[in-house]
Amino acid sequence: IGSFHQMYSELCSKHLQHPSFSYASMKQACDDYFFLPARQEHRGTGGIFFDDLPVDDETLTFVKGVVTTWMPSWLPIVARHRAESFSEQQKQWQLLRRGRYLEFNLLYDR
Repeated sequence: IGSFHQMYSELCSKHLQHPSFSYASMKQACDDYFFLPARQEHRGTGGIFFDDLPVDDETLTFVKGVVTTWMPSWLPIVARHRAESFSEQQKQWQLLRRGRYLEFNLLYDR
């Protein structure tokens, strides 16, 4: 997961001339947005979250960078873990977390 976050940190650092593109601020926005207050827990592995960015060429370049960074940031994680076995208890945890995703969308998502 560290390499995933590193890739987005590097992407954001390329856009430092624009104050909206700070990795720290977008990571914090992600952590805040994907938090389930009733359960006091975060949902997912984190990442970056941005909304209401200015409509300009720099934003377009940044968003294109996010799109092209996603697959190279996520596929190595999937490749490392896809052949691992898992227990019934782990499968139940996964299903529980998927249910929390639904809970988040119904209660908190805008």
